[in-house]
Amino acid sequence: MSDVTPIPISACLQCGKRLNALGALEGEAQPDPGSLIVCIHCGAVMMCADDLTPRGMTDAEMDEVTKDAETMDELAKYVKRIHLLRHMAG
Repeated sequence: MSDVTPIPISACLQCGKRLNALGALEGEAQPDPGSLIVCIHCGAVMMCADDLTPRGMTDAEMDEVTKDAETMDELAKYVKRIHLLRHMAG
């Protein structure tokens, strides 16, 4: 990960784990409102609200994301890595 962006303390919408920062992979832009985010604890895919806390996606946003094959491939890789790391951690 590169730099992290502090956010107001919030929780993952799926697993409820506390979130207080967002990060981006090396060379990627830092998250901003409307960016997709993936929970490092459970792999849930959410979207950044205006204050960068996680929010659910609207049906239209979900349709847009799922129609983009490149985005779906990237999300699948991130989620798979998270699940593998969780499995290895026990």
